[in-house]
Amino acid sequence: MDKASELRVAERYRRSGDLDRAVVTLQGLVSEIPDDTGIRRRLANLLIESGNRDSAISELVKIQERLASAGDILGAIAAGLKVVELDPRFENPLAYIAKVTVDSLRDEQKKQEAKTVPVPTLTPLGDIPLLSELTPEELSSVAGAMKRHELKEGAVVFDEGDAGGSLFFVTEGLLEVRADTAKLGIVSAGQCFGEFSFLTGDPRTASVRCLENSELLELSADGMRGVVANHRRLREVLFSMYRDRALVNVLSQSPLFEMLPSKDRARLAPRFKLVTLAEGQAAFQEGEQEGALYLIKEGSVMVEVRIGDELIELARLGKHQFFGEVSFLTGVPRTATVHSLEDGTELLKIEEAELKELLRHHPYMKEVLSRYHLDRVTATADTLKNFLKNGNVEGIVS
Repeated sequence: MDKASELRVAERYRRSGDLDRAVVTLQGLVSEIPDDTGIRRRLANLLIESGNRDSAISELVKIQERLASAGDILGAIAAGLKVVELDPRFENPLAYIAKVTVDSLRDEQKKQEAKTVPVPTLTPLGDIPLLSELTPEELSSVAGAMKRHELKEGAVVFDEGDAGGSLFFVTEGLLEVRADTAKLGIVSAGQCFGEFSFLTGDPRTASVRCLENSELLELSADGMRGVVANHRRLREVLFSMYRDRALVNVLSQSPLFEMLPSKDRARLAPRFKLVTLAEGQAAFQEGEQEGALYLIKEGSVMVEVRIGDELIELARLGKHQFFGEVSFLTGVPRTATVHSLEDGTELLKIEEAELKELLRHHPYMKEVLSRYHLDRVTATADTLKNFLKNGNVEGIVS
């Protein structure tokens, strides 16, 4: 049986409206070449077109099983999500994803390479950002949070400057990435894009459009937060990805680190540790002896001091701002308490010893810290002066 000619016959039947004969033709091909998932995908799409939902779902489940065992994780996820689109109540539509391990895929890849017939080139699970770090159970949960999109040639996924917090994985097709008028690159099956906005929440830094019909898997930041709530280890996995793929650019936006050469920011990034605070939880308390510096990754904090029985708010700080420089510069205990204003505030912490080493090589950074310190001391003095002026504390002589 000649595959190409049979596919042409099936397509002629489809275009003439004889969907039943088109289905029979493709089913014959599948029985002859059962491991050809490309033919099975055509058959599944044809079954959907002909209104045979249950048979289409059965075919998609078989496709997922074969793709997962062969190492095409993104293709397997796409097949499972298509099942969900056809039947939202289908039980365990991503069952085969949870059985995947890096070792099992490596063994399967060796078997495929040993075959004499050509096999498609696949992106190894270990080379797919984020997914490569997950356990089978975590991978299944993340896959369940994704959405599948079929886009036509010329369709724009997003434009530079758009708000957005989704990461996209390409299962089929070819897409072009541009910033202004410059072409930055091409994204193809097995690759991902959009990670900077996904990790930081910042606007898109480039535009992406389809050069041909494409299939994408979208993982939103909101969807990922829901998964993290059930798999706490994923917070560290995400931070590892953030540190590797986004932190250098984030540091370039900070007034403290923006003047560092890019190579030094790259060396500095791995030294930051992630600190996550619940609403009301303190990063440190007034009077503590500690000199670490904090950069706000997500969320916001309040800085306050205690005078007598009163708590005085000195400042509220948000994304990309830093705090903790007073103790570092002066060596005195913490002069204020800093606590989170919202649940899930994320801070980037760099220890005092690491910061001292950095300033030894880049002494101008101490000037930046000192300037911010002076501005904050002035603002604090004004706040306390107004507080005392209003007669809030008795027995203090002006």
